[in-house]
Amino acid sequence: TSSFMKSDAGVGVTRLNTTQRNALSGANRVEGQVIYNTDKEALQIWNGSNWITVGDNYSATGGTKSTSGDYIYHLFESPGNFVAQGGGRNLEVFVVGGGGAGGSPPTDTPNARSGGGGGGGAAVGPAGTLGGGTYAVVVGAGGARVDSGDGGAGGTSSFAAGQPYAISATGGAGGKAQMPNPGAAGGTGSGGTTNGTGGAGGNDTAPADSGDAGGGDGSNGTNAAGGGGAAGDGPTNSGGDGGNGTTNMFASYGCGGGGGG
Repeated sequence: TSSFMKSDAGVGVTRLNTTQRNALSGANRVEGQVIYNTDKEALQIWNGSNWITVGDNYSATGGTKSTSGDYIYHLFESPGNFVAQGGGRNLEVFVVGGGGAGGSPPTDTPNARSGGGGGGGAAVGPAGTLGGGTYAVVVGAGGARVDSGDGGAGGTSSFAAGQPYAISATGGAGGKAQMPNPGAAGGTGSGGTTNGTGGAGGNDTAPADSGDAGGGDGSNGTNAAGGGGAAGDGPTNSGGDGGNGTTNMFASYGCGGGGGG
């Protein structure tokens, strides 16, 4: 149970950080128990299944909402709004740009060689302690396929665009319809404490009528950004391999690559 302390300044409860609080169990954690969480600088009550923060009545909606440990996640796979009410919370945002589409050469093009799309950029970092309000979330679409033309660029994704605490990631460029051309550039992240660049789309610099030369590989992304798509090489040769999306952030989570030519 909580211990109470009395001084000339008043009465207090047990002070614990989050790690110490989570170590409580059995007789040391009972329904109705009150502590002061020094990490959150707030009173918390154990309701029998979770620690509830007292006082600010904070709530938020938007995206697909889930809870894991002390964290509440809002996953947006399409544009929308993050709407908060009550006291402030320190929000951490992970933003991923859309991947670029691969190029598509005109039908019956001799020595057809099309470039892969660039991978979407990524950015992650705290947006700061934000109170009640409506915060716009933009989710960039993947680049559109274009028949007999350069692939469409991926869309930019962002949180609270135009605000000082905005975090955003641009989409990857579309692959070229006919090679050789420089590989499509990957998108970039901005506003985060860690920003990633998408991998470039594959290129094919082999000379015309080079026989069985395959399409060039896409480049890998950095800091959770997507890998680039592979170049295509036709009509009978295979394309290369797409680049890898990085997984060095958020355990196994990363980003997909751009489209192959």
